[in-house]
Amino acid sequence: MTRYFKQKMTRLRAALSVASMFLVALNSIPEAARAVEVPSGYYAEKVTSTTFASPIGLDIAQDGRIFIIQQDGTIRIVDKGKTLGAPFTKINTYNQDEHGLLGIALDPDFLSNHYIYVFYTTPKDQGYNNRISRLTEANNLMVPGSEKVLLNLQKIPDNDKWHNGGALHFGKDGKLYAAVGNRKTLVWLLASSCASIRTDRFLPITLM
Repeated sequence: MTRYFKQKMTRLRAALSVASMFLVALNSIPEAARAVEVPSGYYAEKVTSTTFASPIGLDIAQDGRIFIIQQDGTIRIVDKGKTLGAPFTKINTYNQDEHGLLGIALDPDFLSNHYIYVFYTTPKDQGYNNRISRLTEANNLMVPGSEKVLLNLQKIPDNDKWHNGGALHFGKDGKLYAAVGNRKTLVWLLASSCASIRTDRFLPITLM
């Protein structure tokens, strides 16, 4: 057994030991003590449903409705603790690996304009590109033909299986911000012999 292998095994045993102690400590905490106290001005709503498949994210309207996105392109609405039977819509998307419907953001003036913004991966016949579109809602359903494509992110990130990003959020300035992935471009491969990332230097990551 080489010295290098012994060092790796020692580190692995130490990591497993720490993880085991953490799990034991966590399991010893009473359930009531684990509960998170809801801050003043907020309320907790427990949503139980068996209709969600690979849920990715959500956004909440000012009227309390919760819009939940699934990787397969489905958008479902939870209203007053109940999941509505008919989905809001199902977007045609390529949803293998880490592609699919990846982000949602309701317009700050949603109750007036009913705009919903989504980030998703287009299907094969449209090039597997990531796209940001705007949808319009009426009576808990998408208005037919209302999709307006705002931005086609061609190869941003590149056509890779992983790390596509997809988060959408409105800033205080009223602008919509989108997060894109790094197309699995690692500064240093964790599969290297030392399995570590150096912190004493920086290499830029190129997305294009």
